Amino acid sequence: MRTSQLAENLAKHVHTISSEEMEMIDFDSLVGDLKDAAQALLDLGRKAELCDKFLDDAKSEIKRMSLAVSRAKGDASALDLTERLLESEGFDYDDLALLRRQVKAEFDRTFPGKPIHQVMENAEGFGSRVGEFKIGLK
Repeated sequence: MRTSQLAENLAKHVHTISSEEMEMIDFDSLVGDLKDAAQALLDLGRKAELCDKFLDDAKSEIKRMSLAVSRAKGDASALDLTERLLESEGFDYDDLALLRRQVKAEFDRTFPGKPIHQVMENAEGFGSRVGEFKIGLK
């Protein structure tokens, strides 16, 4: 049963009970809805724990990348700002995703995936300048 439908059913039961119309209460339906609600709450608790783990992993990854960039550049201000943002109360998923993209981009600029000489080979005019420094080639 969908959560919205379960909530509607429970709201109807609450209304019926609060209006003190005891003869109108469908106890079989109430028992079924309460069992479904109990199961939904258990599932929700498991999902909340999983979400917390994913959130902690994402924050940890951002902190590690930011720490590496800060150490490489010798500037801890970006790390401090990142940690403050991650600990702020109003920080939602969109903010986390944006911060992760920005920190990852800075991390990739600081620590390129290819050795710097391979990155430089793609630049125009690089081949003509390399010839000046090669020794022993004809």
